[in-house]
Amino acid sequence: MQTHESVIDQPASDGVPELVGLSDLELLGRIASDRMHSEAYSILFERHLPVLRQRIRTLVPDEAAAIEVASDAMSWLWENATVLKGILEDSPVEVGEYLQRITVGRAREYARRAGAPPVEAGMNLRPGVSIDLKRGLGKLREQDRLLIESWLEGQTTQETAHQIGSSPGAVAVRRHRALLHLKRILASDERPV
Repeated sequence: MQTHESVIDQPASDGVPELVGLSDLELLGRIASDRMHSEAYSILFERHLPVLRQRIRTLVPDEAAAIEVASDAMSWLWENATVLKGILEDSPVEVGEYLQRITVGRAREYARRAGAPPVEAGMNLRPGVSIDLKRGLGKLREQDRLLIESWLEGQTTQETAHQIGSSPGAVAVRRHRALLHLKRILASDERPV
């Protein structure tokens, strides 16, 4: 049997001590076996909310709306815990990664409904400064550009690794280096607006 997510060292404030040390998959199992297991749900929610909010901040910049989108994804997890546990038990995909996929999808849907423009060219990152993301991406080597574009599309490191036939660790390192390179390119291309 494959190993699933290690325990995140971020205890839930109201979590039952014996539950705080459980992995995400074990907590999901508790929710699946006992739909009234709100403590397990609360621990999962507190564990993943900061990551989920960070992951969707470009799509849903409003803090209250971002929490609403993340809460919606967590509610989906609650309602589908039994099916999801069955899927993830023998899968290399972790609970957190699956939850991120769901949240990113819901964030995109929210952004479309709200009429927000997609993350594209001409973004204002700091007051008075604009960059052309497409032009910056165009200056990268093709493999670096593809790694960053997959990240911007919300793909996990494991999904990208599977697509390009590499290990997740190698993808993470290459993506990080590509992002640093893109940052240098964009910094040199900044222009006043």
